Amino acid sequence: YSLHRADASFTLLLDRLRGAGWRLYEIDMRRSIDLRRDVLSTMALRKVYRDFRPDVVHAQSSKAGAIARLATLGLRRRPGIVYTPNSIASNVGRLYVWIERLLAMRLDVLAAVTPSERDELIGLKLTAARRIHVIVPTIRADVFAPASRDSARRELRLPADAPLVVAIGRLAPQKDPFAVVEVVAALRAEVA
Repeated sequence: YSLHRADASFTLLLDRLRGAGWRLYEIDMRRSIDLRRDVLSTMALRKVYRDFRPDVVHAQSSKAGAIARLATLGLRRRPGIVYTPNSIASNVGRLYVWIERLLAMRLDVLAAVTPSERDELIGLKLTAARRIHVIVPTIRADVFAPASRDSARRELRLPADAPLVVAIGRLAPQKDPFAVVEVVAALRAEVA
């Protein structure tokens, strides 16, 4: 984990995991490209691989995917790598596509979160299509049990026939939680 963009709920989760006896490894990975810091992060992750000896590593984001795969170089026994790019950086330029193709030699599963992302990844010819799988993100219903439509309307003081719109995502600037409000307002203006 990295604490660089962690919020209070994440640090509480870390405390709970430590309390439950989990071994946790902090790596100072940042989102921006910084060759010196990225090399240090790769070396730190390589140390985790040697110490913990995981069977499978899941890397989520282009940066984490690159570091997770680079950290396996030279290891006698490397962990299986599952990589979820979440919008691969290929739009940045051909250099990134070339880097992704090169690093694809160090992965076992390339996970897309939608069928359209899978099609994009296949089109980029990063790896064999048989190694690209759609793994749809899910939310634990036992933790986030939805209220009934009627009780949601009552709590929000909405009329009984008011349409309900649900948006799911992390409340962070990167996810732009207000975009859904703008979309709903635009739809309402079109329909009304």
